[in-house]
Amino acid sequence: MAQPRPIDRWVSRGGQFIGSIAMMHADQTAGDIYFENYWHSTQANRRLTVVCMSWGMSLAYLQMGSGPGMWPVYPAVRAIRVQDYGIYSNPTAAILPASIRHVRAGRRAWYTINGQPVRGFRLPWNRRVVIRREDRGPLHYHEHEPRGERQPQVIPPIKSEAVGNHWTFHILTVGPQAQSFRRARAL
Repeated sequence: MAQPRPIDRWVSRGGQFIGSIAMMHADQTAGDIYFENYWHSTQANRRLTVVCMSWGMSLAYLQMGSGPGMWPVYPAVRAIRVQDYGIYSNPTAAILPASIRHVRAGRRAWYTINGQPVRGFRLPWNRRVVIRREDRGPLHYHEHEPRGERQPQVIPPIKSEAVGNHWTFHILTVGPQAQSFRRARAL
């Protein structure tokens, strides 16, 4: 008989690769990082959502909700801390326009989503950026269904607990490769 999966599966100090974020196409959206364990939370949950504002520039903001329904924007962006550790030195940096190359991550910005102004933190491509909760609490990655033919701004449904991956961590590092990678680490 198979062993039950632990409720909170922690990443190691070395980290765990958890895929890419929205950086390629305008309005492409990803929302798979939660403040509470999605499957075991009994209250409204917050999630870190990233939307591509334009090629090479994304915006990180928070939403609050529960289950597969609506997740309205959560206005308290102070709940997360975004730290910029500088530009990666590689040949692809030269293809970015100066207007993106010289933007520090973590600067606040506004973006319109579905006709609503949303405030969040800029995440320019080609930089190493660390995101964590302001209260130093854990974050939870929950695997979602593949995007497939869905519209880029639609966040796919979360996979069931029986088949979906779940990682608990404190530090989310975002950095460039062909797309922007994400690595989760414990303290």
